[in-house]
Amino acid sequence: MRCFGKRLLRFTLVAIALLVLAIPLVSRIKGVVIGRYDGKVTGYAKDAGVWLFNEYPPVPARRDGPYVIDAVGQRIALNLVPTADGEARAVRTPVDGDIDVIVDDAVGTRFTVPLRSRYPRPALQWPMPERLLAVSDLEGNFAAATRLLRAQGVIDAQLHWAYGRGQLVLLGDMVDRGDNVVPLLWLLYRLEAEAAAAGGALHYVLGNHEQYLLQGRMKSTHDKYYGSARVAGSDHGDLWSPRTELGRWLRSKPVMVRVGDTLFTHGGVSPQVLAAGLDLAAIDRLAARYTGVFAEPDNPGMEAILGRHGLSWYRGLAKATESTPLASAAHVDALLAKYGARRIAIGHTLTAHVGQAYGGRVLRTDVAHVDGVNEGILFADGDLWRVDAAGGRAALASAVNLTE
Repeated sequence: MRCFGKRLLRFTLVAIALLVLAIPLVSRIKGVVIGRYDGKVTGYAKDAGVWLFNEYPPVPARRDGPYVIDAVGQRIALNLVPTADGEARAVRTPVDGDIDVIVDDAVGTRFTVPLRSRYPRPALQWPMPERLLAVSDLEGNFAAATRLLRAQGVIDAQLHWAYGRGQLVLLGDMVDRGDNVVPLLWLLYRLEAEAAAAGGALHYVLGNHEQYLLQGRMKSTHDKYYGSARVAGSDHGDLWSPRTELGRWLRSKPVMVRVGDTLFTHGGVSPQVLAAGLDLAAIDRLAARYTGVFAEPDNPGMEAILGRHGLSWYRGLAKATESTPLASAAHVDALLAKYGARRIAIGHTLTAHVGQAYGGRVLRTDVAHVDGVNEGILFADGDLWRVDAAGGRAALASAVNLTE
């Protein structure tokens, strides 16, 4: 028996040694990477001709920015500017007042953004306006966002607020996956101030991908941002830290608001969060404390925000998962009663078209904008409508899940 154990040990060691030798060889021949964690890879990058060990892929840098960073009392704008050789270079300039934003698109769309000095936490309860548009999961897709907002009269041709006293609710995941995250956020930043000045409002409710971003994780970013971090000489997290304007602004945002009789959050209210008995103010205090912080085990407050059953992550109002059953009608009734709402609007889980569930008590807004399904839910004329980037308006039908 002892002899067999020794032979098994020798066999195991030889197998491990062969595997260690084979991985680089296969990686070199095939030009592939072995393993990927939070965007980092190990293996041979054939196109660049370099070996990588737990590093970001060597993606060429493209137009990006500006990242506005507080450098000991002086705001510095960091832009990635394209050059003739095809590799963008980092340009840092002092900022005083306004910044110029150039979108990484075919026409180089431009707009100017006045910077603000303070980012107070917003009110959590608002009266329902005559018209309100709810949109989610734009994921850095600047073109889709502006098409939809222009078609619905929220912005004009110059990308300024044109919705008057109307309100726009963004139900999280404005970031990641797309290649124009920074310009989209600067546009929303500007629209928020313009809406307030016009007597309207822009409500930005954070999703799980904003949490990724503010934690400095590149788990779901577009490959473009590997090049940005490399050329900027900065860790991805540094570009979204509390020392940056967009980092500070995002950290001021709530994870749940109520407008009229409708509750808005990214993922949903789970039985676990409901059992905690948290009101809107308590939830917002937790969001202020834990947004952008890595999860800690056995921390109930953080779990309500960042955990799999937290407000930004829970999927039970949309579908069953391995860890979460589909919510019961009784649970939906209980959460609405807790927050004094008639319905709850969520994003986070893809549906073929914006729609409703649970007899209209749950509204679903996450659609495949990247595939041309640019839709939102319009509250107007005392009713709910499915609206799109062609200016269309249709009755709100039942939501049908897409496979994710």
